[in-house]
Amino acid sequence: MKKLSIFLLSLIVFSCGEHEDVIYDPLTSTTFTFFDAQNTALELLDSDTSRTAEISVGVSTLSSSDRTVTLSVNEELSTADSASYDVISEVLIPANEYFGTATITAYPDNLVIAETVTIVLNIDSVSDGGVTSSAVHSVGLSVICPVESTFAVGDYTLTFDGGGIGAAGNAPVWGDGTVIELTEGGSETERVFTILCYPSLGFAQPETDYSVTLLCGLAILNGEINNTSTGISCSAAGNISCQSTTLNGAYDPSDDSVITLIFAEDVGGASCGAEGITSYTFTKN
Repeated sequence: MKKLSIFLLSLIVFSCGEHEDVIYDPLTSTTFTFFDAQNTALELLDSDTSRTAEISVGVSTLSSSDRTVTLSVNEELSTADSASYDVISEVLIPANEYFGTATITAYPDNLVIAETVTIVLNIDSVSDGGVTSSAVHSVGLSVICPVESTFAVGDYTLTFDGGGIGAAGNAPVWGDGTVIELTEGGSETERVFTILCYPSLGFAQPETDYSVTLLCGLAILNGEINNTSTGISCSAAGNISCQSTTLNGAYDPSDDSVITLIFAEDVGGASCGAEGITSYTFTKN
């Protein structure tokens, strides 16, 4: 059973060195309505006519009767054409339950391969008169080509093809000749790997997790994931980050022996003052 995760604030009133904690009661307190996550990826195969996804919506209280949460599309923030999706705007929270699901259906019409557009959802109201979260939920729509679960998985040797940033002496961010293991990520097009960044600098920072999307012949670096980072910085602005750029790497959809990645290192020069464009070749062992 899905557990309810709610951050509750305890109001502490001090009087003569003593205090009283106000207890949150899910049966009598005011309902707070929220999205259970911030993002959903809805990927359509290039052969699909449509595909659906479910978005979890939660409430902080229990009720002996059904409740309805009303959603709306934030047209100002959304970039998807309205012909590309349908959203059921009313979400049923069954009696004595904390969660319901909203269904969104996407269509390949007006979607472009290798381009992601978004639908941004708001929570407008809940039928018991409770309050609603101002946080939105973003649904990313994209058209993908099928990728088998065994494709581009296993050990790969990384070859540094060039790039880097001057502040690090153009040191290869992932080393040169490093062996990593690519594994399947959260979707059929995602591959993930773990690596020590800037190994030639000799620091003892933790390893970093990265995500790569394989999209119809394009290899796109999604950046650091799982709350990891390169662990290397030039300033208090934060660690150096590697992310996708306007250039992308490539792979052969029929042959996973070689993958190239091209990406931005120190994106926007946020840490070290100048962004670099770096490229790597992944060769299957």
